[in-house]
Amino acid sequence: MTRVLAFLLLFFGLMSSPTWAQNTPGDPQITVTFDAQETLVGQPITVRVKILVPTWLTTPVSFSSLEQPSLLARLPSRATTPISERINGETWSGVSRRYMLYPLASGTFELPASDIVVSYAQPGQSDPILFKTTLPKASFKATVPEEARLLSPLIIARDFALEQVIEGGPTLAIGDAITRTVTAKIDGTTSILIPQLFEPIETEALRGYPKDPVVTESEDRDGLSGTRVETITYVALAGGDASLPGVSVDWYNLDSGKVETAELPGQDITVTGAPPPKQDPIDAEQIGIWLGSALIVLTLLSLIWKNLWPRLKAMLAIWMAKWRASEPAAHRALKHALKTRDLSQVLAAYNDWKTFYPTAKPSEFEGLETALSSIGAARYSPQADQNTGMIWQQIGAHYKLTRSRLILAQKQQQNRHILPPLNP
Repeated sequence: MTRVLAFLLLFFGLMSSPTWAQNTPGDPQITVTFDAQETLVGQPITVRVKILVPTWLTTPVSFSSLEQPSLLARLPSRATTPISERINGETWSGVSRRYMLYPLASGTFELPASDIVVSYAQPGQSDPILFKTTLPKASFKATVPEEARLLSPLIIARDFALEQVIEGGPTLAIGDAITRTVTAKIDGTTSILIPQLFEPIETEALRGYPKDPVVTESEDRDGLSGTRVETITYVALAGGDASLPGVSVDWYNLDSGKVETAELPGQDITVTGAPPPKQDPIDAEQIGIWLGSALIVLTLLSLIWKNLWPRLKAMLAIWMAKWRASEPAAHRALKHALKTRDLSQVLAAYNDWKTFYPTAKPSEFEGLETALSSIGAARYSPQADQNTGMIWQQIGAHYKLTRSRLILAQKQQQNRHILPPLNP
């Protein structure tokens, strides 16, 4: 009973404590902690990666980026700071890195298992110690408020506003232009969440030429904010009327806890001048002729394919079977096995390839088989040589030379069996 109680106390103690990369005394200790286990989509959550060593760091620690799909990672001001703590009665020193993570979608996010190399001083030694470990596993959850679940796109912020400037119009002559610039401002989250604000219209009277949107982002102690600016220039092509559409974006206000709407009015445009010329209506009879011709061609192609495909499929199967049973196929399989450096695959492919040269003398394969034996010795003997790269290169060279000699010998043997011409 005492052992069970001790085990339960240890188990729950570990569950409530930070995740340590190493528990061996004297090894660097790495922890990952969040300021909360849950946040809203688009809202930051703070994560701290803390590294402590028993002496001091000899070189700065190279931290990995925590960004991943649907997760932004930002480094605030003074993100990296030196730290020290008392561990087992001794003062350990190290460094702390603070990240601000912004989830762009709901769900559970796990930090990537990136490698961390720590270089620290060891008392009594001149060379520093290199310690390599993996970032401890840690995760958090991003959720969506109930009131905002139907929003698409999903925008959760402290403030969101739309502004527009229209230069020109509302009456244009043919060849004149009107420029519309719409600016969306967001506060309390990243401007990446701002969607495309409107589509360019294209009518017989107007044609739109949009510029690439300009997205900016800034950060202060309250978090991220930013803007998205979209600009479209419309050119008058012919007389007529057109309307620039209004802009409406629904968003969730963190302060009020309600869904609000940011709106901009549209504008009616009149182009003076001659209307566009009328186009002749499409001849229904001509369309019927085109469709009938296309149907006939497709029917003929279908019949041809239906009759030829079984034959082509059978011929392809025969050709593939011949290829798989050929020496070039065995040669290709052996070359692939040599690239992977998998000894079992190499031996199997070698034995298959060797059967295509039944009349070759054993001495022809002696150099290649000796090199293959060296790989086995290098891997499994008590005095194993772990540097096998040179041996694999020797095997490739022996194989290339052996195959060239065997192919040349086969050609010479075939030429001896060719009868000389009757009338030389």
